[in-house]
Amino acid sequence: MSKSDAYREAYSTEGWSQAAIWVNASKLASNAKVSLWLAYLKATQLTEALYTKEAHILDMAEAARACKENKAWSAYVKAIESRREAEQRLGIKELH
Repeated sequence: MSKSDAYREAYSTEGWSQAAIWVNASKLASNAKVSLWLAYLKATQLTEALYTKEAHILDMAEAARACKENKAWSAYVKAIESRREAEQRLGIKELH
């Protein structure tokens, strides 16, 4: 994933030019704290192990199923609500 792609995924860039996205992505990547974090991720190869948005949503759905099976109805409703909120926040269509 390029720096520009990562920036687009993390921030609202609708209506921005490619140049504006690139400039902001570059500025962010050259920030000392961000640069150190990226170096750390590369060094420890955590980039492959990072939890994906989709995996998070699927785990929440699995938790909801477990609550339903155990007839923990209030926890089930909360799990469903939390999953839907996360889907909306992360821009993911419902996964079933």
